[in-house]
Amino acid sequence: MNSGFSTPILYLAYNRPDLTALTLQRLRELRPARLFLAADGPRPTPQDTARTTAVRTLLDTVDWPCTITRRYSPHNQGCRDAVVNAVDWFFTHTPAGIILEDDCLPHPSFFPYAEELLTRYADDPTVMHISATNPLPYSGPPSYHFSKYNRIWGWATWARAWQHNDPAIHGWPEWKAQRAHHPHFPDPTERRFWEDRWDAIHAGAHRENWNHQWSLACLMHGGKAIVPAANLVSNLGFRPDATHTTNTGDSEAELPCTALPTPLTHPATHDINAAHDRLYRQRFLLPPAHPAPIRPAPGTARATLMPTPITKEPMPPVPSFSHLPHAAQLDQLEELTRAALTEHYGLDGAAVRMDVQQYEDNAVWRITLPGEHSYVARLSVRDGRPAHQQRSEMRWLENLAESHTVAVPGPVTTADGRYTVPVNVPGHDESCTLALLHWVPGTAEPPYQQPGVAEQMGIATAHLHQNAATATLADFDRPVWDAETILLKGHALNDPTAHKQLGPDGVEALQKVAARITPALQESGQTDCGRIHGDLHRENMILLPGQETGVGIIDFDDCGTGSFLLDIATVLGSVHRIARQEPRAYQDFAHVYLTGYTRVRPLPTDFDRLLEPYLLLRDAVVLNFVTAAVLGNEAVASSWGPARIAGIVATMQAYLAGQPYPGSVRD
Repeated sequence: MNSGFSTPILYLAYNRPDLTALTLQRLRELRPARLFLAADGPRPTPQDTARTTAVRTLLDTVDWPCTITRRYSPHNQGCRDAVVNAVDWFFTHTPAGIILEDDCLPHPSFFPYAEELLTRYADDPTVMHISATNPLPYSGPPSYHFSKYNRIWGWATWARAWQHNDPAIHGWPEWKAQRAHHPHFPDPTERRFWEDRWDAIHAGAHRENWNHQWSLACLMHGGKAIVPAANLVSNLGFRPDATHTTNTGDSEAELPCTALPTPLTHPATHDINAAHDRLYRQRFLLPPAHPAPIRPAPGTARATLMPTPITKEPMPPVPSFSHLPHAAQLDQLEELTRAALTEHYGLDGAAVRMDVQQYEDNAVWRITLPGEHSYVARLSVRDGRPAHQQRSEMRWLENLAESHTVAVPGPVTTADGRYTVPVNVPGHDESCTLALLHWVPGTAEPPYQQPGVAEQMGIATAHLHQNAATATLADFDRPVWDAETILLKGHALNDPTAHKQLGPDGVEALQKVAARITPALQESGQTDCGRIHGDLHRENMILLPGQETGVGIIDFDDCGTGSFLLDIATVLGSVHRIARQEPRAYQDFAHVYLTGYTRVRPLPTDFDRLLEPYLLLRDAVVLNFVTAAVLGNEAVASSWGPARIAGIVATMQAYLAGQPYPGSVRD
């Protein structure tokens, strides 16, 4: 026989069998008559597959008489979609019910409390949420109060309320413009807190978050939440493998539960308890400092949370991503990228082959599908461009690819049309963004001495600049690469840590170079300026297959607005570094390369006078990058970084002494 508990319960599980065993036991004690089981699918790793399989095995141990309805996802949906899709599905089967996640252990008195209030307020549109959570001390009687905060660690609601949930919060911009949220959040600090979150969600960030959207839906439709006078749930999921609750020392981790006295007593009015909300906001939502955790009163045993006492091993904190070895960082980034490819791009992330191409500020892989079709995945890890700037980059690449004048990696959009997706890297304090692009086949670093290659390199560069000069891209928002941003405000000249790497002589040389070349660069003004690649060295060019001399261009991560001469100087300088030991090799290359450029468009105005300053400006770009990268990038710091700094400083000193700068036509 079952307990007679007839309210349907949706139980959400994923990949933590130890927590599933604990919370499922609470349901076994209750013996509900109708149970809905929803389990998210594994991320594309053997470990996750094993853990999700173990969870589903546990779910199959339900041994009391009841009606079970299952929804097991074959693939990983992510935290947000897994919850939202499951609740949507749940309310196609029932008009009301309880939602319980696998890490939330409810007190037995939660269930009759939720059942009674689901019935009492079934037809009241101003009540949209029933919560189990109350982290503040016991506040009854009455047995509950009303709040604008709807906590989701054990909760209940109705289909008539959930129908208003919108994961993409389409209505937020208009609601914000009308200042309709101001009465709910008269405190400016809290108002900014929520505005920041809802702005970010509407812009496509926080892809794993779903509860802030539900909070907004309740507020926008005049809904309140019910909060019990006693805490009726303990969240056991504060540990490193959680999606959100990773801080094991959080003041709300594993809060003790207290039985809610029966029969329930009801508040005299439906007014929100402003005093309780204010205390909650001050203590937990926007605390001035980390408050001391609320602990059980003397004589209150945690055994009330669980059927039997359990000893748990302490979980280690999430290690700082920056402190991991380079190889360990790359392994973690690869696993996250595989999951994102599955979730956002419809690829089988577990089945693709990933060959790393580089890992400095970006981690870049060649992604090869069964059948040999390839893409390139770029995960911005350090100092990544904001999402709107990355969208500008992708729009230019899309325009170039459609022009068919120069081969470039065209962007691949997600199923919902986005150019990039956010990726959360545990222990990392920077936002990371993934972009997927088509792979440009061919040979990297074109052999510049092969007949016809130098000319095609020039032609490809010119087509890039011709597109910039003739194709209008509205709202192209990328960095400006000029003397002010690169030299006068650059990292190498302005950061004390960079000065230590350059040394006093290096700093002095760079300061003198800036003083000498900045006037000439600023005089050039806007002539022959537009969209530029920004990092057009030979390694970012590809000798195309099936064509003896065709050349493509890749890696537009540093694209921006500036003089076309900066791109030309970057190509010439990169070839000079490898060709300078062979008599006439560089001069011959430069002549043919520039001839190829002029087959498409004229050389920039005042080319002969300005090439040398732009060669120096390009090396200032390199100094900015290297002096910043060696601090946090083991690969740069332990390999080519220090030697490159020393080499550039030496050539700048020679230039100041009267020698032509490497790459200039007069050398």
